[in-house]
Amino acid sequence: VICEAFSDAQVEGFHLWPFCYLWTDPNDRHIYHIYNKLHISDAWIQAHDNLQKQPKEPNCTLEWVIAGLMFFLDATQLTNFRNTM
Repeated sequence: VICEAFSDAQVEGFHLWPFCYLWTDPNDRHIYHIYNKLHISDAWIQAHDNLQKQPKEPNCTLEWVIAGLMFFLDATQLTNFRNTM
């Protein structure tokens, strides 16, 4: 499944490199780290940095990235919105 996903044309839209989304309060100039996606979390950034520090495979020119996986079932149902009256 992972190999198929990375072979698809939609891979261009994947977030493979983490970044920080910062906002500066115009009133007090305090800088806030905004968290709204997995790939901008401190854990992802730390894991990416750790991965980049690992010894590289000889003659490998591929980028080393972390693939975020979300597991779910199509049958997952959290609630039923049908009319119960």
